[in-house]
Amino acid sequence: KNGRTLTAIFKSISNGIPGGAMTAYTNIPMADRVALAHYIRSIGSGAPAIDEAKELSAIESFAAANDTSSRVRLPLELTIDRMSSEQN
Repeated sequence: KNGRTLTAIFKSISNGIPGGAMTAYTNIPMADRVALAHYIRSIGSGAPAIDEAKELSAIESFAAANDTSSRVRLPLELTIDRMSSEQN
């Protein structure tokens, strides 16, 4: 609804969707929200190709503007491995 880029998905998780049923999930640690955004992109179809460095930089800028202090460096492969191991 708010976009299919990694940054748009991250912002939707962080801010919720105004006027919609989805609430903000700021209680989830930032690294986990990034991992969740990667996972959501991986199961969607037709998502645009991403420049991961650019997307993570945009997320870091968003986080800095919203008083989140940690830097994010969680590659998609690690996210998928982590999600797979948690399901087993």
